[in-house]
Amino acid sequence: MPNGSSPKVKPNQESSRRLVIGVFADERSDKPPYGEQNTFFERLCARAERMGITLYAFSIGQPLISSRRLVVRKPGGSWPVSIAPFPDVVYDRSVFEKATDRRSARALRAVFAANGIPIFNPVIGHKLVIHRYLQSRPETKSCLPETQEVDSLGTVFRLLRKWGDAYVKPAVGTQGRGVLRVRRLSHRFRASGFTNRLRHIECTDLGEKDLAKLLKSTIGSRRYLVQQTVDSVIWNGRRTDVRALVQRDERGIWRVTGAAARVAVDRSDVCNLHRGGRPVTLEALLREMERTTGVASERTHAELMRTALVVSRALALRYPRLGELGLDFVIDKNGGVRLIEANPRPGRSIFRVLRMDEEAEKSVERPLEYAAYLVSAKPGGKSVVSYRTQSDR
Repeated sequence: MPNGSSPKVKPNQESSRRLVIGVFADERSDKPPYGEQNTFFERLCARAERMGITLYAFSIGQPLISSRRLVVRKPGGSWPVSIAPFPDVVYDRSVFEKATDRRSARALRAVFAANGIPIFNPVIGHKLVIHRYLQSRPETKSCLPETQEVDSLGTVFRLLRKWGDAYVKPAVGTQGRGVLRVRRLSHRFRASGFTNRLRHIECTDLGEKDLAKLLKSTIGSRRYLVQQTVDSVIWNGRRTDVRALVQRDERGIWRVTGAAARVAVDRSDVCNLHRGGRPVTLEALLREMERTTGVASERTHAELMRTALVVSRALALRYPRLGELGLDFVIDKNGGVRLIEANPRPGRSIFRVLRMDEEAEKSVERPLEYAAYLVSAKPGGKSVVSYRTQSDR
């Protein structure tokens, strides 16, 4: 931003009251209360203050809900608890694992909806639901790798005979947990990845019975999918993928905030940073691709940006209140772009690790901008703030 200036939210003439944003999250029993999201929430709160916005975090278990008040936390020290009135808008960052907690979260969201409070970034369908939806749309079907649900181990073996190389992964899950890459080598198999307990697996010579045993113990009763492996651009002999952060801005328009590449760690076929993947700039990866394959980096970059926006707009048709998405792509050796996964609770630490300062700042600002836009655009309602930024977007 020019001269390091921060976006400002300026009160309109109707009211000088500050915009209030509530961040809905799953609270932990340990300290800090929001786990690895704590750092992001602290930056979000600091940025909100500079923009003239009041922001707090809250979770389920709200005993004062009938009086339109919430038990909330704000950054500082041990994140002290206080009582606050309902927010103007809710930014949903919750990821509840227990069924009882998910029911409580749905009930709380229903209360906000009944009170006309916009909620953005909803829970979206699992990987199979998203794949089938995007597969049904002509503008997105070409960017998807072949994917099927695992209804039996026979499905995996049949597709391995057809494809030779596939990823087997849970329909619900993140951070590389329970993801296996399986390759067929004549009548034997090779498997690598992580169990659901995050134990690294590297099996270089498996028979069919051994592979079936491994798959059965990994899948259990969970819903799984099998996805054809896309041969990625290689970085020093290792697989790569790309994370693009796509967010809505102060006018509700989708923008690619930034994108960066991830390189799998030694002996791993999973690029996720939580599983040891190493970040590199997208520009460096595309230069390496151009050097080794001759594919023009500018063309691939443009295709990646275009696809990220097309996918985001398509998903927003199904989930209208989406505010941001972390889209994982694989760039193949011909410069083609394939969508692997869509995450509505994206991290953004990769930008700070790579010292991508502008992208890091925008990644925090844009949820606040979109929140202000939603309040201003409420049907039949009065604008709480007149939102304006000093930066030119």
